[in-house]
Amino acid sequence: MYFTDQTKNVIRTIKTLLPFFVLCGIFFAFPSLGHEAGDRSTNTKAGADGLVFIAMGPSNNFAMIDIATEKVIKAVAGPINPHGIAVTPDGKYAYLTSRNPDKDKKSADVGPFEVSVVDLTSGKVIATIDVGGDSHHSWISPDGTQVYVTVPALQGITVIDTKTNAVIKTVKTGFKANSVVTSPDGARIYVVNKGDDTLSVIDRKTLSVIDSIEVGKGPDHLTVSPDGRFIYLSATYANEVWSIMLNPLKVVTKIKTDKGPHGIAVASDGTRVFVASRGSATLSVFAVPELKKLHSFQLGAGPGHVSIAPGGKFVYINDEAESKTYIYDPDAQKVIHTIHLWPEPHEIAFFIPRP
Repeated sequence: MYFTDQTKNVIRTIKTLLPFFVLCGIFFAFPSLGHEAGDRSTNTKAGADGLVFIAMGPSNNFAMIDIATEKVIKAVAGPINPHGIAVTPDGKYAYLTSRNPDKDKKSADVGPFEVSVVDLTSGKVIATIDVGGDSHHSWISPDGTQVYVTVPALQGITVIDTKTNAVIKTVKTGFKANSVVTSPDGARIYVVNKGDDTLSVIDRKTLSVIDSIEVGKGPDHLTVSPDGRFIYLSATYANEVWSIMLNPLKVVTKIKTDKGPHGIAVASDGTRVFVASRGSATLSVFAVPELKKLHSFQLGAGPGHVSIAPGGKFVYINDEAESKTYIYDPDAQKVIHTIHLWPEPHEIAFFIPRP
């Protein structure tokens, strides 16, 4: 059957928005969706204790969750296939990446792939930023003035000014730049390059690479210790976790872990690291910096991204396969809550109001 270009554009638009329309119908039909198990205080204003934001990939939106009740407040429409999300420290804006859902298609068929800026008060996209290609993960500087997104096609990160929403610079780090974080003070930016098996160190002032080191095969995610002295990263193709000293830059140790380690996060007190392994569907806990395994247990069907809630009491683990977020209490060593979502939870960001 022959379709005109105009008809093709309409069909593409319908395909893009369909997951969101379906989601809206689910929420109207099941207003209690989003919370399972456990009683929490609900007599506070929604979001007063803080919010969790989760990029929902192929659903083309992101979830906004009330920390106090573990309930989904709403789904907010975002860019195509958002994997990364960074929220400004004042909680006003979210920056979402856009990853090509089908690498075999041309960008014109499914794009454009721009970082979207969402006003979290209105829930509206207020700006889109061309970062030079489809983007994957994101991070915001501690002072909230810059956003860093990995752009694999450019083999590095693109730096965005949050005041102007303009690109400041693209910094080349390595093949298949994958994940990015900063030091606690924001002076250094760290990027793992999944195709080069390297970790790159960028100086914040000059926005240039000042050091690099070879790491395990397929470095995926990384996390920085609260004191800024160590980085821990997952090497997914090697089934390893690495501990790296930052000054001077050198490997402390590496250890085999369960199959397909992906998300990784360090406890707020710097004593433990939590690693989600998608290939084995497990969560493992290590003492650091020596990476002594404390325990490991089965978790869902495909645990991926991991993040520590501000204050460090709970660990959030997204399960892409089951469309859930698990809230794990490391002291009790058990999952205490499960939040039901929709396809497909990826990067996690938090906003905690200041007193």
